[in-house]
Amino acid sequence: MAGFFSQITTDDVWERGTAFGSPERVVTQMKRFIHQVRIGGLEHKKVMQSMGLFAKYVMPALREEEAKMESATAAV
Repeated sequence: MAGFFSQITTDDVWERGTAFGSPERVVTQMKRFIHQVRIGGLEHKKVMQSMGLFAKYVMPALREEEAKMESATAAV
């Protein structure tokens, strides 16, 4: 598995929708995300509600998972 991850480039990560880098770059990526979420004709209110739930529930769970992964990597 380590060999797989060592072959991933910054461009690979960027193209798959990960937002990282300068604040300007992250804003650009998040604007794309917002437009993608609107596909299907969702009302702005529903999009904002969905993003709020994502921030409240999903992001903390992802942060927790990231911390576990960092701990496991540090232990190796």
